[in-house]
Amino acid sequence: MKSFVVFACVILGAWAANILVVEEQKLHHLHDQCQADPATHADHELLHHLSENIDNPQVGAHMLCESKAVGLQSENGELDLDTIKSKVALSVNDDKEVDRLVKECAIKKNSAEKTAIHLFMCLDKNGAASQLDLEEKELHEIHDRCQSDPATYVDHELLHHLADNIDNPQVGAHMLCESKAVGLQKPNGELDLKVIRHKISLSVSDKDKVDRLVRECAVKKDIPEKTAVNLFMCLDKDGVTYFHEF
Repeated sequence: MKSFVVFACVILGAWAANILVVEEQKLHHLHDQCQADPATHADHELLHHLSENIDNPQVGAHMLCESKAVGLQSENGELDLDTIKSKVALSVNDDKEVDRLVKECAIKKNSAEKTAIHLFMCLDKNGAASQLDLEEKELHEIHDRCQSDPATYVDHELLHHLADNIDNPQVGAHMLCESKAVGLQKPNGELDLKVIRHKISLSVSDKDKVDRLVRECAVKKDIPEKTAVNLFMCLDKDGVTYFHEF
C-alpha cells in the first residue's frame, strides 16, 4: 500500500482497537511531538508515499521518533521485541502468527531509521491492522484539513483540556469541522444517527451499549458546535474515544 498517513498512527492506531481510549490519545500526541521538533518533522506527502521515500533522512528521523516514543525501539535504536510482540498481539489472536510477524518484521537494518521504516512497512504488508485502519487514515487527514483552515484551527492545548473549553468558539468550530467531515453531523449541523451508530460499533460490540450511547450522546444542543463538543465528550466519558484530541 503506497498511501501512508502518519504511518505510525495508521498501524499503531489500528493496534489500539482493543484499548482505544488509552492508546489512541497517546499515539496522536506522539505524532504531534515528533512533528513539532524540526529534527523529526516530516512532510505529510513523504509519509503518504512511504515506500517511495525509505531513503529520505526526514522520513527516517520521523519514523524512528515515533517508534522510540511508543516503545518499539529503545533510545539507542535497538528493537524491543517484547513490546513489539505485545502490540502485534492486540490485533492478531493467533500466537504463531504473532511470532511469525515479529520474526519477519522486527529485523535490524543498517541504521535505526531504516529499522523503524522496515518494521512498519512489513507489518502493514502482512495485514497487521484492524477494522480501524482506514478510519485512522481518514481521521488524521480530516484533522489536518480542519487545522489548515484559519476558521477551524484550534490550539492543541485547548483540545487536550476540552472540558474546560466547551464554550470556546475556536474549539467549537474545530470540533464541528471534524464532526461534519467524518459524517457524524450533516452539512447543516444536524446529527446523523446512522453514521454515529456505525462509528461507535467499531469499538463497542455490545449492541445494547451502542444504542444507549447513541441515545445519551447524540443530543442536539442549541448550536451545532455545542452538539459536536457534547457528542465527543459524552462518548469519551463512556470510554469511547473516537477522535484523538481528548
